[in-house]
Amino acid sequence: MEFTIGRKNEPHLCRKCEHSLNFRDGAGEKAICYWAGQALPISGPVSECDRFSPRGQLTQYEFERTAWILETKAGRVVGFKPPKEPR
Repeated sequence: MEFTIGRKNEPHLCRKCEHSLNFRDGAGEKAICYWAGQALPISGPVSECDRFSPRGQLTQYEFERTAWILETKAGRVVGFKPPKEPR
């Protein structure tokens, strides 16, 4: 995981990430990242992160898992189609 600590007045990317736990203490705003399965304390406002995942936004896998397959009267399939089987 790679991330960049920005300046104090920049928005904290961890506030909107599903992998983080955010809190305030006497020294200011803090975050703990749980992306790798272990608690990683973040010491400042993160401005860039390669593992950022917005809270409440479904992944493509989740979209495909919940999608419906609709059939028309002509027998054509509409919507997500299952992947073609290997030959």
